[in-house]
Amino acid sequence: MAAAVCAAGWLTMTELEAQAQTGTVEVTSLHGKSLEGNLSGDPADRDVTVYLPPSYGREKSRRYPV
Repeated sequence: MAAAVCAAGWLTMTELEAQAQTGTVEVTSLHGKSLEGNLSGDPADRDVTVYLPPSYGREKSRRYPV
């Protein structure tokens, strides 16, 4: 397994995964108007999984890159 580097030193993947589990995962459905009636017959509605960091709900004015 690969290891990640941080200012304090090396973190194993297990330690990194434990730190990464503090946010929220939400599943929402989006409608793609451009997908309506596509030749493949794929649905225009898609489920999208979004990870929200722990600070997302607390810092209302903060911008998060996509």
